[in-house]
Amino acid sequence: MPVDNIDTTSIHDPHIRQVDILRDLDHIADLIESCFSTTMDEDGRAYIRQLRHSAEEARRLTWATRYMEDYVPPVKGFIWEEDGRLIGNLTLIPFRKEGHYHNLIANVAVLPEFRRRGIAEKLTRTALRYSQQNGNLPVWLQVRDDNQAAETLYRKLGFTERTRRATWHFHSDHAHPPLETLPEGMSIRPSWWKDWRDQQALLLTLNPPEINWNLQVDFNNFKPGFLSHIIGYLPGDTNRSWCLYEGNSLMGIIAWEAARTWADNLWVGCQPEQVDITLHYLLPHALNAMLRHRPQSVNIASSLGVDIFQKIGFNLHYTLIWMEYLPQT
Repeated sequence: MPVDNIDTTSIHDPHIRQVDILRDLDHIADLIESCFSTTMDEDGRAYIRQLRHSAEEARRLTWATRYMEDYVPPVKGFIWEEDGRLIGNLTLIPFRKEGHYHNLIANVAVLPEFRRRGIAEKLTRTALRYSQQNGNLPVWLQVRDDNQAAETLYRKLGFTERTRRATWHFHSDHAHPPLETLPEGMSIRPSWWKDWRDQQALLLTLNPPEINWNLQVDFNNFKPGFLSHIIGYLPGDTNRSWCLYEGNSLMGIIAWEAARTWADNLWVGCQPEQVDITLHYLLPHALNAMLRHRPQSVNIASSLGVDIFQKIGFNLHYTLIWMEYLPQT
């Protein structure tokens, strides 16, 4: 089933065609797995499994194609095909950012033996052309900072770096860091509903709205209720948070949320100049207070807290460069 709403006039190369859910999902899964096997994490492998499951569902529902998208997530984008073999892929994901529509380029993959032929560039140019012809929308993508060839290509095509975000992991088999005595006048307290506005402001300082669309976090979910401060947290809670105070002045917050992905998430909020002290005292406290023995993940601007993360026992998973291509006028 061809992708809806893709104008085929944007395709200028005979090797490029639209993704076809019935034909391509298994092959796309094979391609991504082949291209990224050495860097793929648990969440990446889960994505591959989901693609294969969607392929099975697509085949099962061939008799009801008009209902297929109710059961199979739509996959939009372009592939490069030669002699019936899928050589390259680009996924195009629409999303809303601050009330406006954008496109996200993902999973740009070319089989190793076919690289250095300009296939990735042609697929990306096709996606940019399509985006221009269908609303002239901004286009975003992410590239690992150790993938210099891809970064160079995207800069050549007109993408501009907007931010760099590092993902740090604390593995479940690591020993929890020791708790240090707080300096006089400082304290750690559970998040309190009366201070929520200040706590939320700090979370948004390090995780501003213009990047929240990709972090997929809603900080409103961490708003404490009146009773949570009185009776504390109970097993089964899906989020918790702890605040660092100097006297009655809020310095920082760490908010935890249970996740369906491989690792749970910890979100840090504070002023940039308070990052080290917030991480130094709150991260060990949060890790020792965990009710679930699972890996923990922190996503933060790549320049912040590096020494503290390493000291506590976090490992740098990867750093992503977020890049944007603005509409051409």
